Amino acid sequence: PPRSTLFPYTTLFRSAVGSGDCVEGALALGVPEVVIKDGRNGAVASTWGGRWHATALPVAHPVDLIGAGDAFAVGYLSALLDQLPVQDRLERAVTVAAFCVDTCGDWEGLPDQTELATMALPDGFTMR
Repeated sequence: PPRSTLFPYTTLFRSAVGSGDCVEGALALGVPEVVIKDGRNGAVASTWGGRWHATALPVAHPVDLIGAGDAFAVGYLSALLDQLPVQDRLERAVTVAAFCVDTCGDWEGLPDQTELATMALPDGFTMR
């Protein structure tokens, strides 16, 4: 079934929905899923079933911030297509955004499925 996931630009979102809790306003208007990106602070996803938060992954020396928000949305939507739960969607989204800012360019650092899997490996793990 068709569904909508809203990734609003917060300032414009507030002016369109009005005062008060913009997320609750959008959910009340029938949007089933609202995802608010907050840069280094991570992101929050809200649905009719609750709210979830993911912390942004630390990137020691970001190279280029251009495209980070779009990369976040790509990660989130790819996880939605993979039918992952909301928390896992957020985790993938912040992971893809971290890959993006670690590379020069807006899409060149986007990971493939194999690279995404490396993020779950423990620190110091050696791949061969």
